[in-house]
This record gives sequence, C-alpha cells and structure tokens, in this order.
Amino acid sequence: MHNPNFLSINKVFDKNQYLIPLYQREYAWTIEHIMQLLTDIASNASHSKDTLYYLGTLVLFQRETMLEVIDGQQRLTTLYLLMCELLKMEERDFNANSLQFESRPSSKISLEYVFGNFKDIPKDTEKSILDAKDIIAQNLKTICEEFEITIVDFKKYLLEKVVLLNVEVPPHTDLNHYFEIMNVRGEQLEKHELLKARMMDKLEDMNERTLFARVWDASSNLTRSLQLGFDSDYRKDIFGDEWDVIPDNYSNLLMKSTSQINDDMLKETLPTKSRSENKSKLIDIITLSEISEKKDDIRKNESHLTPVINFPNFLLQVLSIMIADGSVMLDDKQLLLQFEKFYKNSTRKYESGEEFVREFCYFLFKSKFLFDRYFIKNSEDNGELQWTLTKLKYYDREKNSSYNWVDTFGEEKTDLDDNISLQRDIIMLQSMFHVSFPTRIYKNWFTAVLCFLNRGYVNNELLGNNFRKHLWKMSDSFFFDRGIAIPIKYETIIFINECESVIDKVEYTFEEGVNTKNFIFNRLDYKLWRNQENIDWPKNLLKLVDSFKFTFRSSVEHFMPQTSNTGIKAKYNLDRFGNLCLIDRGRNSQLSNNEPIAKKSFYTNSNNIDSLKLWLMMRDADSWDDPVILKNHESEMLDFLLEKSK
Repeated sequence: MHNPNFLSINKVFDKNQYLIPLYQREYAWTIEHIMQLLTDIASNASHSKDTLYYLGTLVLFQRETMLEVIDGQQRLTTLYLLMCELLKMEERDFNANSLQFESRPSSKISLEYVFGNFKDIPKDTEKSILDAKDIIAQNLKTICEEFEITIVDFKKYLLEKVVLLNVEVPPHTDLNHYFEIMNVRGEQLEKHELLKARMMDKLEDMNERTLFARVWDASSNLTRSLQLGFDSDYRKDIFGDEWDVIPDNYSNLLMKSTSQINDDMLKETLPTKSRSENKSKLIDIITLSEISEKKDDIRKNESHLTPVINFPNFLLQVLSIMIADGSVMLDDKQLLLQFEKFYKNSTRKYESGEEFVREFCYFLFKSKFLFDRYFIKNSEDNGELQWTLTKLKYYDREKNSSYNWVDTFGEEKTDLDDNISLQRDIIMLQSMFHVSFPTRIYKNWFTAVLCFLNRGYVNNELLGNNFRKHLWKMSDSFFFDRGIAIPIKYETIIFINECESVIDKVEYTFEEGVNTKNFIFNRLDYKLWRNQENIDWPKNLLKLVDSFKFTFRSSVEHFMPQTSNTGIKAKYNLDRFGNLCLIDRGRNSQLSNNEPIAKKSFYTNSNNIDSLKLWLMMRDADSWDDPVILKNHESEMLDFLLEKSK
C-alpha cells in the first residue's frame, strides 16, 4: 500500500492497469458530464495555465497485477477516451488493456475500438462509451476555441497540470462495504453557504444581516419564485399588491423589509448582546432567515421545472453583471475566490466590503426576480421535453385570494406582422441558446440576457418586443463576432458592445464536418422555423414544422454517409455544410451508414422533427449524390444563416 499521492494525467496510465469491478455500475456519463469536464480543463488552461488543477480522487485496491477502481471510474474512463482522442498511437504510454471492465465484454470491446484496434465498429459494443467518444471528438475543438486556446494548449495542460489524488485502500479491506461507505455521504456545508456567512459577517446592522439572509435563501431555490421565499404576510409590502413590482434600490428594499423582521425569531437564533460582544456562530448565520413555508406554498410550486443554471453559478452570473468588466470567472469551483477579492475589498472598487455586500444583496434580489419571470425552464412530460416561460401572478379577492403562474408575455402583442406569438418566439430563442451551450459554467448567453434584463427593466416594466430584439442581436453577435480568426471576447460583446454585432462577414469554411458548432445548426433551424411561411415545405409537414422545438441534440449527421452500407460514393466533400445536420445521438448511431433514401423512409414514418434542415434535405433524397442538388441546398441554407436580424 502506498501513501496518497497526486498523479498528473500523463502518469495515470503509465504502466498501470485498471480494472472496473463488477459491483460498479456501467459507464454512464452523458453529454452534460463530458462537456463539463472538457470545459473545466479548457477554462483552467486558459485562465490558470501555470497552476495545478485538481480533478478528483481515484480510490484503488491492488488486486494482483491490476488496480481495482473503487471510486472515480466514470472520470477515469472519460480520461481514457480523451487520451485516445488527443494522443496518436505512437504518443501513448498505455495500451488497449490499460483499462478493463470485469465480466463486461461489450465495454471491453468498445474500449479496444476507441483505442484503435478495429477499423470498423464491432458488434455488441457499449453505446454509452461510443457516444462519449463522439461527444469528445465533436466538441473538443469548439470548446478550445471558446476559451481561445489551441488543442495543443489543452493537451499540454491536461497532461502536465491536471492531477488526480491517488488513494490505495489497505489489503484485506471488505471492498463491497467500503464501496457502500464511499457512496453514503454525510451533509457538508456547501461553498455557497460558507460564502453567505462570510459576506453577512461584513454587515454590522442586524436588520441588514437578516435582510441579506432572507434574500440569499429566497434566491437559492431556483425552482421557487422569489416572492414565496418571503413570509406571506409581508409579500405585498415588498412586491406590491399583485406581487409583480420590486423596490428600486437597496435602501427602499431594506425599508420595506424591516417590518418583516421578527424580534422573537431573532431572540431564538442570536443572543441579544451587540455583535461586537458576541460574534455569531456559522450555523446561526446560515439558518438566520429560515422561514417555514405554508402548506399552500408547498402545494403550489414549480419544483417539477428544471432551471438552466444552478445556484452557485447564478451567484457568479449576478456578480459578473454587477462588476461588468469580464473579470469574474464563471466557474463555480472558483466561487469563494471570485467573491473574496470584493468583500475583502482588495480590488478597491468599493469603499468597503460592507458597501459591496449591500450592493450585491440588491443585485441578487433583483436578478432572482428577473430570472423567475424572464428565463425559460424545462420539464419532461411523458418523456418529452417541454419549455416554459412563466411569472407568478397574485389574485387578490375578498375570499380565497390565491396565486398561480401565467405566461410571461401571454398578453403582450407582437410588433411584427406574422402569426408567431411573442411568448413562443422568446422561448424558441432562449432554448436555441441553451441547447447550444448546455454547460452550467461560462454560460455567456445567460450573462448577456441577465445583463440586458438588469439594464432594461425600468419602472418595473420590460417590453417583450425589446427583449426579443436583444435576443436576435445576441444571435447575430455570437455568430458573426465569434466567427472570425480572432473572435471578439464575450465580455466585449456583452458589456461594451451590448450585443450589437460589429462584424459583417464570418470566416467559417463551412467544411468542418463533425466539428461544425452546434450553435450554427441551431441558429439555422430557428431561422427556418421563423421563416416557415416563406419555405416550400411538404404539405404533410406544416404542422410539425410549426410545432418544432429545440432539444439537446449533439450529433452531427452526414446525410450522405461517410461510410455507405451500399457502397455509393458522392462526388463532393461530404464534410460540406450542405450535407450536414444536427440530430439526436441515438438516431445518428442507428442511421449513420444509411443512404439518404433510407433515412427519408425512416423519418417519414416518424412524428418527430430533430432538424428542420434535415427535412429540407429529404426533399431531394433520391438525387442527393448530385453535386448541383447539394450546392443549391447549401446556398439556400447559407442565405438564411448569414442574414442578420432586422
């Protein structure tokens, strides 16, 4: 047995052979987990290239000549796949047997295929492993571009600076029991709870401390409207008679909230001595504002909805638009560090840490109110993804006053001469951004929207038509201003240019194949949906086109396959944009080698539309090997894609 030690990634597989035991679950990382890992590494390679990055712990047991993996197998398997993608055969200091799954032949043969032992995909492979391989291959280049590093930079940082903590358990350990213990975790304070305590500690006045705690706790539940985080007896004082307005600054928020502070509750949680005489315990600070929800509040909630971000990253987003200079790292692993420099006032941006905490308290309060009303959420209904955009509405009646959620822009008329509702259009635009950039860190589209909302929400009003125009501008700037050799930085696009695109011509080759960015396909599909009345669709598709919605598609499909199952070869570059579309990964693995006519037959019998572009390609499926047909389709698609919003 060895003492715990840190291993750089280039040493993890060096002469080591790992075994994933049978009691471990199969490989199960999805695109969200993999994208998060790639983004974390790229982020640190960009911002902290000389600093070691701790990726996690690898708990092992020496079993004869192999190391049995007790904890960390999902991460280790993904690293193996990533190393196979990055390193040419002659660069690898590991072989196809460096990672094995016990008594799982499909997993074993999948890893051998990824390593390069087979030219064609063998039968009986593990779908999750092959999906992970494709996700890495299709997204690595794009992620590196987002953080303005090269793949060489990424590889160098991964191999030399990313580390795992290597822990070997003693011999004769009951591994099944140890595995159970590893997966039963006790409650620990999260970083955002520590941050709450540290920031509250900067406030001297008890009313301010209580307000800060209330705002923080009411904001921390992203599936519950902000108003419901405050005691029902005082909601009208803070949010108006219909719960739909907010105080316009911190002082007014404090004044309207002071009546809610309950002296009895404070006596129970904190001694009556002055703060200088008796410093609060951490647990007192954290639980200072806990309010028991009424049964009606619990019964009526939005807990079935999934927000597009989590609370630690939401805090960083609020800080980012408050500082508004692009200096905040939008990575929740950096949460404490990013805030510390402001509440300790090392930046000298504020007169004191206390002033910073006050301003952040109001920004958090306002941003959560805006988040509840103007950001989409999603849910699943019978396995089908649904998008919602709602706001809380209070109905004040003499008897049985109540509240419910209504469409945010359900009553506002569009300023365009078409049949598309403003509510639906804004949902389509936001979902287009979210599925294009699904990771929770460095969610730049979220920053752009939150910044606009904070600036545009004036006198408790935001016009939906103005919101939609800003989302259009975002689409243009994210496409044009990021589509050049040296992309304009997101902080410049958002905070300086306010999403006004300053570039008119992109430098994409449109021959990137599977490396084509998901956002390009999603931007095009939105424009095809938006202009559906001006496109010649098959008549039986009109209702399906109108009901199209964005889902988490992640697989770039070659309509004319790269490896045909009939041997037919096209007379053009198969990686051209005209021959590509974005579809569900499961369908791609099912249909990837089929000819266009076979794909058309499959989709014609389906009620699902993965890609509007795909349906337009299928119009000419029987002659898709003709270069002229491809060129005409590609030209039509690029006309839509390259047109700026009006």
